[in-house]
Amino acid sequence: MKRFAAISAVMMLAAAGWAEPPVSKPLAQPLSISIIYPIQLAAQDEAVHGLRLNLIYGINAEVSGLDIGLFNGVDGDVHGYQYALVNYVGGDLHGAQTAFALNLVRGNGSGEQFALVNFLDQDLTGWQVGVFNRVGSVQGCQVGLINLADDMTGLQLGGINWTTELDGLQIGVLNFAVGKESWQFLPIVNANW
Repeated sequence: MKRFAAISAVMMLAAAGWAEPPVSKPLAQPLSISIIYPIQLAAQDEAVHGLRLNLIYGINAEVSGLDIGLFNGVDGDVHGYQYALVNYVGGDLHGAQTAFALNLVRGNGSGEQFALVNFLDQDLTGWQVGVFNRVGSVQGCQVGLINLADDMTGLQLGGINWTTELDGLQIGVLNFAVGKESWQFLPIVNANW
């Protein structure tokens, strides 16, 4: 019986070694202050969960919390609020971005973007407010001089509104919903449900 227990224990230990290794998350720091990358408290491959201040430019793996600076750069996801001249997110945005010049998100977004120029490469659930707004797919609202979306579910309010697929309302000087069977262009108001 002792021999059986010993063999069983060895087999379980060996099997545990064949299991998938755990996915490693970046180290997280509660605070990072950056003068200009690479002169910053938290390294680029570390996450900041708390407060990040970028005097000129900082970049980290992810940010959860408050991100304030001149140029904010995040390789991964942001969960929280970014405020800067330029905000860049290489992953997804869950929260809000306010920038004087540009907000750029390479992944999906849930929340809001407010800047002169807003770009979100994939899907947005929320809204964009700016002079120029561009998004892949949006469920929510775009308000700006020029609003562009591949798929729009909600409201586009602006000077020029353009989308391929429209499930909602466009209000503006020029409204394009090029995927509609009829009335693909209408001035003032365009709708499709």
